[in-house]
Amino acid sequence: MDDVSFNLNTIGPRLDAASQAAIIEANPTAAGLSNEAQHVMRSDRLDESIALHLQALDLKQRACPKLSIQTVITLNALGKTYLRAGRLEEAQELLLKALKVKADKNHWGLGLGPRLDAATTRENVAALREAQGNFDDARVMRLNRTTKGEMLCGNYNACKSVFYCGWDSGVPGGRLEKPSQASLQGSYSYCEVIVVLSNAVRSVLEQMRTSDHLDSIHLDLLEREEWVSRAWTYQEAVNSGQNLFITCEDTHGAIVHGSHFLNCLGYTFSRLGSSDLASDKRQRYPRLDAFEDLIADYMISGYQERSALQVMSNMDRRIQRRREDHFYAMIGAISTVRASDCETSDPCEAFMLVCERKGDYSFIYSAVKRDSTPFRRWRPVSGDLPSILPWHSFGEGQPAHKESEFLYLDQMMLLENHSMDREGEKFVEEWLDSNKIRGVGSPKSVQESMHAALQFMGFKGSPDCISTTHGLFFPWQRISDDEETTILVATQLRWTFGAPGIARSYRNAELYTPGVFFGRIDNAVATSVKMS
Repeated sequence: MDDVSFNLNTIGPRLDAASQAAIIEANPTAAGLSNEAQHVMRSDRLDESIALHLQALDLKQRACPKLSIQTVITLNALGKTYLRAGRLEEAQELLLKALKVKADKNHWGLGLGPRLDAATTRENVAALREAQGNFDDARVMRLNRTTKGEMLCGNYNACKSVFYCGWDSGVPGGRLEKPSQASLQGSYSYCEVIVVLSNAVRSVLEQMRTSDHLDSIHLDLLEREEWVSRAWTYQEAVNSGQNLFITCEDTHGAIVHGSHFLNCLGYTFSRLGSSDLASDKRQRYPRLDAFEDLIADYMISGYQERSALQVMSNMDRRIQRRREDHFYAMIGAISTVRASDCETSDPCEAFMLVCERKGDYSFIYSAVKRDSTPFRRWRPVSGDLPSILPWHSFGEGQPAHKESEFLYLDQMMLLENHSMDREGEKFVEEWLDSNKIRGVGSPKSVQESMHAALQFMGFKGSPDCISTTHGLFFPWQRISDDEETTILVATQLRWTFGAPGIARSYRNAELYTPGVFFGRIDNAVATSVKMS
């Protein structure tokens, strides 16, 4: 294997047991050591910090190529600690080696890793030059890539997490301010993401170290934790792969690997009792309920497998300080493309463009008005983009293709207004019974029970549904009875009870109304549908 690589060494039959164990142990253990090293460095226990970084480096070099990104992250951190300790020669050796790997090829580097990660090391080298009294070189180093928007703030105390401070190059018309999350959209799969929660959750992490589940009091603590419901949390967690670690502000707090944190929380939810919709879990833990969907996405989804609708549904229940952060976080969750690569300064429009280029048109299943422009009447108007139903879906997205100026939605089921057949009724009734939506002797009709279930899931559309042979379609807005209407239902994107859909009706022109189809899906009749 080459010395220059992003990857871990491969576990194969030729490796002995000790080598295999080293590879498996390396990243989680090394990240924990590195995090502890950062903690003790803040207390000026520099010798102890250096020793911890050296242990982390030794572990990584057993499992990773010597010039891999994983190893170079620790070289940079150790070099920075040497710099703080005044050991300038040792700092220079490590920082220049790290810069060699990260720097752009046009500047005699290898060009590995995210560009803003290289900016971190350049800033450290600039600080080294200042310590050496070479201020001209420090200035040149800092200004090296400013035209590309790759410059980090040198004030490490500027905000709680240095990782989020930088040049906002991912935002069209980039500006120097914090936070600059949009510029880091592609970084999480390469970086070690270490989440620092408040001291209030120290007991939660301590229990996770020795258990596979949590007590209810710990769920109450996590429910109050801001990180659980932040917009950026979704992107950080689902894109981090095996590089996510959770700790707290306490310098002696536990460090828990992200996969164990999410597994432990998910298992705890499964033990709460009833998993049906009648459970009060969603009312008691609204933040953690959304976080449970994040857990599912983390476990099963990669960049190309996560639909726009799936991301929109989770983000609807998250908070952000700036409106654009909502869309930049969603872009980062579905693609490695940055917002600045789109030819628009509108964050919502940028998100839809990224989805179209990816070939996933599931963003059309949003509870907003449609464009009035010919050939684009199917498309949501730019603005807010709430999902038609904030509930976990599965499937890679909504396939489509274009012919001339027309869009064709692929793999769609076409249904006309008709009473439900026996198979449709059976599917709906069995689902309602299995989820305990209708009590014995309930006066509610099937339609009322279906709408009640959707309301519980967060549906805010009309209760006036359109009946089809396969089930009922609940539109976002009421559709007049005198309009000729066809229901288009997705077959590649599902919920357990049905799928998103869109009603095509005719007045003076074709009109499109998104909604939720509650019923049986038949892939055998799927076809492509021309949109206007």
